[in-house]
Parts: sequence; structure tokens; C-alpha cells
Amino acid sequence: MAVLVLKGLRSAWSYTSLGMTLKMGTLGLGLRLLDFDSIQEVLDEVQCTVVSAVANHYFDAYVLSESSLFVYPTKIIIKTCGTTQLLKSIPPLLRHASLDLGLTLSSCRYTRGNFIFPRAQPFPYTNFQNEVVYLEESLPAALCYRKASVMPSKTPRTPGTCSPRPPRTRRVVSETATTTICTPSKSA
Repeated sequence: MAVLVLKGLRSAWSYTSLGMTLKMGTLGLGLRLLDFDSIQEVLDEVQCTVVSAVANHYFDAYVLSESSLFVYPTKIIIKTCGTTQLLKSIPPLLRHASLDLGLTLSSCRYTRGNFIFPRAQPFPYTNFQNEVVYLEESLPAALCYRKASVMPSKTPRTPGTCSPRPPRTRRVVSETATTTICTPSKSA
């Protein structure tokens, strides 16, 4: 008998691009130029589909079968829950951003809470350290800061965070603030 175990808490993957290729008539659209087939290919790897989509002058928003996707000119945020495999989005997303748009990854962040049944999850989701290793191995070798930092959880419902961290001597040229809010699903 097969048992379906939902993860319970949301996972989030944030991709930030650098070095946009500017094409005539597309100035400033960046990652928003990814066509729907490319986005669906990324989501096929995650094991979810687009239910609906809406766009404005600033970003494109997609309601997914298991959460949401936001595409900005220089950032993509995928938030998933349930039985999705979020980290599998990394290779196709990096490939499409690079080959289709001429963009390179400048930073990323992965967050998630503790699973209700961690041993029932497929690899690498059996523990957070496996996810960190998978993330580091999936990042391009040319990315300057591939070392991950992990913020420990204070409670089982507090999200852990993994992101490439710069050395302490890095000078900040411009500041960008990103806030990611992860909430438990109602089934957790």
C-alpha cells in the first residue's frame, strides 16, 4: 500500500539574476521574458502546474497547483508545499535564464520549515543538510559565493534558511531588501 505524505510546510526558492541582455523592445523585462513553455518545464520538474496567471507592470504572478510563483525582471520566487520537489527547479531555471535570456545567477535563497515526516520525504528532503549539499552542488561553479549559511530553527515550525553567503569583507554597493514569509499549511 502506498502512503502519500504531504510535507506540511511551505518551501521557497528565490533566484536573482545579473547581467541582463537588453533586446530591442524588451528593455527592463529580464526574467519576465521567459516563455510559458519554459516556465512549465521548470514546474514539471517541481511536480506542479499553473492554475492561473496575472501580470502588471512590475511582475507576473502564477497560482500553482501547490502554491505560487512570482517572476520579476531580476528575480523569480517559487513557493511550494505538499509533495513538490522544489530543488529540482534549479537546473532548468538556470539553463533557461542563461541560454534563452543571457542572464546569470547572482544570488539565491532556499527556505523551509521542518517536515512532519522527514524520513518519508524523497532525497534530498530527508534532512536539511542534504538539501544544502544538493543546493550547493546545483549552483554554477562561477558563482562567487557558493558556501551556504544555515539559520537554525528555534521551533519545529520555524523555517530554516540556506543561501550563499559572501565573505565578511564584501563591500555592499547597493542594497536590496527581500522579505520572504513562509506560513504553515492548514494541514500541518
